[in-house]
Amino acid sequence: MYAVEFETDIDNGIVHVPKRYSNLKKIHAKVLLMVDDSVYELGSKGNKIDFSNYAIDCFNGLDSVELQKEMRDEW
Repeated sequence: MYAVEFETDIDNGIVHVPKRYSNLKKIHAKVLLMVDDSVYELGSKGNKIDFSNYAIDCFNGLDSVELQKEMRDEW
């Protein structure tokens, strides 16, 4: 996977990609946003992130506590 890092502004939900990455105009990408806590506080009124519409099939039917215990035992 090819990774790039840059800082940019988000205007009305649009992430502006710098011109130096113009070869990435029409692609599918995995995006990770890192925002200053003072600008966006998780859990504050109106800014809650709702994951209720997402299903994670790989964990379906598994006991999450047991899964975490097993992962920790691997260390």
